[in-house]
Amino acid sequence: MKRRWFAAVAVLLLALYTGASWYFAGELVHFKVKSAAQILEENNFNGPGDVGLPAPQVVKIAARVDISGWYFANHRGRCGIVMHHGHAARREGLLKYASVFWERGCHLLMIDARYHGESGGNYGTYGFYEKHDLADVVQWFAKKTGLPADRTGLFGDSMGAAISVQTAGLQPAIGFVVLDSPFSDMIREVTYRGMVLYGKPLIVLMPLTLRFAAWRASFDPRAVSPESYATRI
Repeated sequence: MKRRWFAAVAVLLLALYTGASWYFAGELVHFKVKSAAQILEENNFNGPGDVGLPAPQVVKIAARVDISGWYFANHRGRCGIVMHHGHAARREGLLKYASVFWERGCHLLMIDARYHGESGGNYGTYGFYEKHDLADVVQWFAKKTGLPADRTGLFGDSMGAAISVQTAGLQPAIGFVVLDSPFSDMIREVTYRGMVLYGKPLIVLMPLTLRFAAWRASFDPRAVSPESYATRI
């Protein structure tokens, strides 16, 4: 009788462990993304005009998935910058940074990452695929502006900063990189954030959670290491 009871408890605990890991894997790669209205309201903006920008050209760029964005042509054309938002956000969240570059004569391109906003993709992978998307976007931007590589840069906010580091590591000819709070390593970051949000016991779930996330989104979380790409810039 005791053996059956222990076996039943073991099966129940295993089911709970597996189910919880599957749930958190979904939170990791299939998270809820904010709407444009939410982001504009958070920043007290109605649109680009609030930060001194003209109406943008809405673009769709063929990368690994279709990437949507806003392109702002600056008549001075001194430089160009591709801007990447943070986790669960979208291009509207980049408006608060725009004047820094616009006033210096830069063309601007604000994009929605894959799985965010109006871009394609079914999962977010924190840079595993996004760094290649952004590299394709940079090539498109270079043709669009006609600027040399040393006058074209990347700006990233939070997760967007981490992705920008990885892209710059792939393309060392990029002229400059401006980063606001990138994470250094995906596994360390999501483990830390998970414990902050759900408590330290979550660390027990992380091995299987990461395996499920890797399987669901077909990527390798161990390869998402902005700090290793930073050494290549």
